[in-house]
Amino acid sequence: MTTRTLDHLRRGARIHSVLYASFIARNTDRQYDVVWEGLGYRRTTKAGATGIVVFSKSGAVGAFFEPESPRNPKTAKKKTPLGDHVKGIPTALGNVAKRETFPAMALDTADPAVTAVFWSDPKGALVGARPWDDLLADGAYLVEPETQAPDACIATLGETYGIDEARLAVVRDLFASPAALKLPANGRVTLSSEGRATLGLLPNQATRELLTGAGVELA
Repeated sequence: MTTRTLDHLRRGARIHSVLYASFIARNTDRQYDVVWEGLGYRRTTKAGATGIVVFSKSGAVGAFFEPESPRNPKTAKKKTPLGDHVKGIPTALGNVAKRETFPAMALDTADPAVTAVFWSDPKGALVGARPWDDLLADGAYLVEPETQAPDACIATLGETYGIDEARLAVVRDLFASPAALKLPANGRVTLSSEGRATLGLLPNQATRELLTGAGVELA
């Protein structure tokens, strides 16, 4: 059975941020979106799915909304209580969910719209109150690439965005090289001027926010 880890998720969110910054520099059609809200990593799609992973000293809590899910509180005959989504969550992360994650899911509703939740357990594995495949179907698929090992994450997202090997190599060097993997998953990294040119990053607010969220400094 595949074990999905907090370490992979942290690195994956950073990888996606840099690749997305490179993608939007050349493409105006944004089928997806990637943004950082403080320590919250948000993913959305044009179809209306959204989710946020809030990173903290205690680990991470991710909450998601999939409009086609039978658990959609906007359409379900019987709403799933938020408490059911977090059965078994450690106390510290339960507080993160209540204080930060769930409020971030109240976008166009008075109450949080949530169809799936996961969190990191004390050993660093990503778990939830239901089987992982159910969580994926109900919205956690939004960050499925980010839960892969760094090399696999880069390959998956590179294919998704049609990013060439030269740009993938820059991101691989930042996050998936032997030296990079020795660093903490949230350790800051520096992007060289040559790497920035290869990625074609634009000097705008969107790029700055993505790089700041990903913990990437420019040389």
